[in-house]
This record gives sequence, C-alpha cells and structure tokens, in this order.
Amino acid sequence: MRTLPSKPIRVKSAENHWAELSVARSSFKLMGQVHTDFPELPDPKGQKFITIPGHAFSDLIQRTQFSVSTDEARVNLNGVLFECDGVTGTMVSTDGHRLTKYSLPLAGPKLERGIIIPRKGMLEIKRVLDRVQGEVGLAVDGQHIFVQAADLTLSVKLNNVVFPPYEKVIPGDHKRRVTALRDELVDALKRAEVMAPEKTATVRVQLDKGTLHLTADNPDLGVAHQELEIDFEGEPLVAGFNARYLIEVLEAIDAKQVWLDFQGELDPCVVRPVDGVDLLGVVMPMRI
Repeated sequence: MRTLPSKPIRVKSAENHWAELSVARSSFKLMGQVHTDFPELPDPKGQKFITIPGHAFSDLIQRTQFSVSTDEARVNLNGVLFECDGVTGTMVSTDGHRLTKYSLPLAGPKLERGIIIPRKGMLEIKRVLDRVQGEVGLAVDGQHIFVQAADLTLSVKLNNVVFPPYEKVIPGDHKRRVTALRDELVDALKRAEVMAPEKTATVRVQLDKGTLHLTADNPDLGVAHQELEIDFEGEPLVAGFNARYLIEVLEAIDAKQVWLDFQGELDPCVVRPVDGVDLLGVVMPMRI
C-alpha cells in the first residue's frame, strides 16, 4: 500500500477468499483467509474509560522506554510497570543493569496493583498517542489495557508476571553527592563513549573535591581523559560505569543541574534532577 500512487483504489472479493486490488493501470491478486479464522478481539464494551491527557501518558513512556529489557526470555523485565492511584501515575522499567522511575500528576484509573505493559505494546501505545492531540480514554480490565482516541481503540495484552520489587534496588541514602551541569556532563560522556570499549562502553569515574574525572581506555583506539568542575560532598571515589546508561538517563531529565549519588565503588549510582521532573535513574557499577 505504501508503494501505490495517490489514486483511487478498487478492491473486490474473489473466489477462495482472495482479493483483487487495482489502482490506475496496476492490478494485484492477494491471497486471503476465511474470516472466521481471525482471532477474537478483546471487547472494550463495558469498560470504564478514564479521560487523561494523551501527552502525559506518552511522556511516561518516553522517559522510561530506554531501560526496558529487550531480552524476550526475561518476561518480567520485558515491559514497563505502570502504577496509578488516581492522582499520580508512575512508570518503572529495568533491564537488570539500570532502572528508571518516573512519576507525574495523572488523574487516571485507580489501580489496586501495578500492571506490566509489554515493550512492543508500550511502543504501539506511544505511536497512537503521538498522532493525537488532547485527551484520550484509558481503561484496564486485568488482562488488557485499552487506549481510545477518536475513532481508534487500541488494546494491548498485559504481561501476567510479577515485576521485581524495584524499591529495594533504589538506595535510600548516599555517602557521596555530585552536583553537576547536565548538558556539560552529557557532552563529556558522549566524548568518552566514542573511545570506550564498544561492547561495554565502560568509563572510569573518579571523584575528588571539586572535580569529576572521566577516563575511557580502549586498547584498540587510545585513551580519553576529561575533567569537569562539580560540587562534591564526601570522600574521594573511583568506580566504573556504562557511559551509554548514564547518557540515556541524563537525556531523560530536562533540568539544568543533576545530582549523582554514590555509596561505594561497587554500589549503584542514583541520578536525579536538582529541580524539575520527578525522575530517578539507578545505574549499576562495572568492575574496572
């Protein structure tokens, strides 16, 4: 259909469930199947749809989709956890190496427990939301989530698995805190990633009073060393992290300044904005 010219299309049914399609001087015969073989669709009738701003739900997906696991075998991580108490909507995603949690005001459906929207379904929802303006309808029936926009209704089957207890992964305190300019840190990490080992993207993070040292060492390319001026509280620290993981969570934060909280060299780094959106990212360390 994408390759056809912008001219009237004629479709006619033929024998044995075939279809004949003609456009201008081109014609096609397409093999079909009996309509009774089509799977039964989830029925949104009777569902209580809650009207929400489409851009808000799209924003929840946009800021958490990058850390959803792409490993189809890890079903409990192959989706995003959506929680809503009728006042605040929260999405959480993790692939086992990093975790992202984002919350915003959302007068959506009041869920007794969180639901897991699979990665492919989440991306389809976002495609729909990006095409509409204003409000959309949202409903959950335990097995499906329904999104209703104008004449379109999308149903996504939920993952019937248990999401890991993500609260336990988020450190409750920190011994060291870095306050840095987000854009400056992202730029430095991108330069470091160019020189970092391709498979692991490992960078060495060294924290001293007033300075953050970023080092990427690649036997095949060379060494990159950069220094950033920061505010730093705590004892010096040296740790390794995946540069790409840090970049992605920082790019999800639209704030001028960010905090990077650390415990020890083998503990995760927690990234959050100094002011702005209610988002945090947890990035696990790498041995260096």
